[in-house]
Amino acid sequence: MIPTNSESRRHAGRTQILLHRINGESAWQDSIDARHTVRNHQDEWSFTPWPADVQKKAQRDIPLNPENARRGEVGFQPVYN
Repeated sequence: MIPTNSESRRHAGRTQILLHRINGESAWQDSIDARHTVRNHQDEWSFTPWPADVQKKAQRDIPLNPENARRGEVGFQPVYN
């Protein structure tokens, strides 16, 4: 179940949910895919941001996307704007 405090949007007639990766990145996914991702990868993805200390530790193992870091952005960019 998607928590009521998670961020969502409507895009192309579908509901998308903002997922948060343990290293601080984030990505929009269709709600059905978001539920699947969080259910099957609970140690890496969440509906809510991870605590800062957990993100910092995870960044040693899963560095931020270098293309986004070069542009000064954190996380994945949405596929659709």
